Amino acid sequence: MKFITYCLTILALLFIAELALADGLCDWPQVATQYQPNQAHAIVKTQYDAALDQIQKKYDPIFQKAGYRLRIIRSWNDSTVNAQAWWTGSTCNVEMFGGLARYPGITTAAVRQVALHEIGHCLGGAPFYPGEDMSAEGQADYYSTSVGCPALGVACKASSLNLARSLASMSSEPKPWRPGPSLPAVSTTYFEHPEAQCRLQTYDAGIVKGARPRCWFFR
Repeated sequence: MKFITYCLTILALLFIAELALADGLCDWPQVATQYQPNQAHAIVKTQYDAALDQIQKKYDPIFQKAGYRLRIIRSWNDSTVNAQAWWTGSTCNVEMFGGLARYPGITTAAVRQVALHEIGHCLGGAPFYPGEDMSAEGQADYYSTSVGCPALGVACKASSLNLARSLASMSSEPKPWRPGPSLPAVSTTYFEHPEAQCRLQTYDAGIVKGARPRCWFFR
């Protein structure tokens, strides 16, 4: 009995230690349908790998200079439509699921921009999720186009529209458009995923390094 109690205590301590190492987890919006590696409409693994190779090569020295490390987890065979980021100590973990890359309409450039969004959770700065050191969703979106795309030397206007419309499809929202309607202003900063139209306006604000939209950011 004492041995069983001892083992259970050790397991509990290990679980607590793991929670202490892994800070807040930021997910991409998920959908119920999963997309397998043989989807005919999807980008292929070489395109997916090339996009992530480009980011890893560019961002490794950026993270190292800041005293951090970037770990990109390539879950190509996982059919979940998702991407996520979290800290483990000084390592920013970015997991890119193959199901997202295979979602209908998603392009290679959109996959790249999603990865930049996830990096934005680690490097995007304030506003942060309350009590966490992960940037809020809107801030990660803003980082992806204001810092991420310029760092890679790529344009992201087309991928921003593609991504926003894919997000709308995932969430059964109306298709976003440019310049889009005037959206209601928040009275406090919204930390979760804004609606797709708001996210498109955030991407576009980042491209021109303009003010963050009031549809999620309170100032």
